[in-house]
Amino acid sequence: MKSNIKIVLFTLVILFLFSSMCKAFSNEEINLVEFNEEPPNQIEELGSWNLIGTTISVDNNWTAVEAAHDWCTGEGTESEPYLIENVTIDAQGSGSCIKIQNSNDYFIIQNCSLYHSGSIPNAGITLYKVTNGKIINNYCYSNYNGICMEYSSYNTVSGNNASHNARGGLDLTDCDNNTISGNIANSNYWGIALSQSDNNKVSDNTASYNYFEGISLWSSSDNNIVSGNVVSYNSMGIKLKFNDNNTVSGNTFSNNVNGIYMWNINNTMVSENTASYNDLEGIQLYYSYNNTIFLNYFTNNGQNAFDKGTNNMWDNGSIGNYWNDYEGVDANNDGIGDTPYLIPGLAGSQDNFPIWNIQPSIPFGNYFLLFTLIAILSLTILEKQKKKCHLR
Repeated sequence: MKSNIKIVLFTLVILFLFSSMCKAFSNEEINLVEFNEEPPNQIEELGSWNLIGTTISVDNNWTAVEAAHDWCTGEGTESEPYLIENVTIDAQGSGSCIKIQNSNDYFIIQNCSLYHSGSIPNAGITLYKVTNGKIINNYCYSNYNGICMEYSSYNTVSGNNASHNARGGLDLTDCDNNTISGNIANSNYWGIALSQSDNNKVSDNTASYNYFEGISLWSSSDNNIVSGNVVSYNSMGIKLKFNDNNTVSGNTFSNNVNGIYMWNINNTMVSENTASYNDLEGIQLYYSYNNTIFLNYFTNNGQNAFDKGTNNMWDNGSIGNYWNDYEGVDANNDGIGDTPYLIPGLAGSQDNFPIWNIQPSIPFGNYFLLFTLIAILSLTILEKQKKKCHLR
């Protein structure tokens, strides 16, 4: 009897865990994390050096800087990069807190708290004509820009918090082949902006509560990859304007005024994104052509899509997108709607292979019932085996 009670309890635990997993993975329920933190009232002391009214400037003179200041160590090689870390700087409006320019040496700036830079063109961290830099785990707030990069390539910017700045969180101009990953850019004028910048990777960042765009690519920013970002509560989730051949994939654009906004865009792939609960359109295309949009999840937007372009493809030839307002049927149960989904707008576009249902083929409630039946069957079998043993 005790053995049976244990089996029942074990089964109930499994059913509880399974039902919780079902709820978590159900795409009918979208849980949004609000990133609305306020800047600290006091300096966050990240390290040993507290520089008030003093800024750091390196202009191709790392050796001299390293020799003169204890807060800089290293040799500038890939194995022993120059290191600026654990520094708190209140620039008091006098310029960029840290500015590195005309540098090809390997260096790392990490674990610094940087605020109150000067106005145009200053920032918490400024890189100008720089390669081989790593900007890691810094907090840049109450500056003109959080992190600003110009004419800089092959750098890594990761794990930073660039929030509550007057202009941009992370701003790149004429910058190529950089990696921008795992950063937070909230409550700025815009979050992450690329201008005339090519072949960059912008991934796994959070850009929320910005006055204008969460992420923007404009003015001939080509061949960039934007993936895995969470972009919510902005005026525009992502704006792409006057650029070509970018990839936007695996992002979440939710609770913005517009989710994905494309103006004069060519040959860009938009795939595997979620655009939901945006006030106006989930995705807009204006004067854009030869773009491919497929495997995206559009739901509960003011209007899911709008196309005023030319030759845009809303499927890849075999599968299209999920539309919560699709009114067709899937009579043959192949997972694809039997009639096209018509895209609003002057282009006359359509999704020829709308995804019928992205839920599992067995509803979660039926899974629960199935496990319950299995549990009952298991107990029945155990009881029968017990009776056989008594008869022997």
